[in-house]
Amino acid sequence: YQGWGSGGKILPGGTHMSLTVAVDLTEDELKRLESQASVAGLSAQQFVQQAVKQALKPDEAEDILEMFQRIWADVPDEVFATLPTDGAHQHDHYLYGTPKKVL
Repeated sequence: YQGWGSGGKILPGGTHMSLTVAVDLTEDELKRLESQASVAGLSAQQFVQQAVKQALKPDEAEDILEMFQRIWADVPDEVFATLPTDGAHQHDHYLYGTPKKVL
């Protein structure tokens, strides 16, 4: 990375900015970049643009509560009714078949 250009400019449509960036690469790195871009059917510039966009994607990771809510939403009430109510206290029994603990 050498530095930023003199600034960005809004392109027609107002949704994209253009920014010129100079990147210092070794001869080997440049050859590898051009080779990988060619394999992907892209120019080196397009390949770098895709890599930057991928790196800057917002984190779309689902938090664990959202994941459980999404999964449990598909479980029918009849199946829910068959689940043990003491699963937290008796997890060894349900997972490994050990005798239930006396609480």
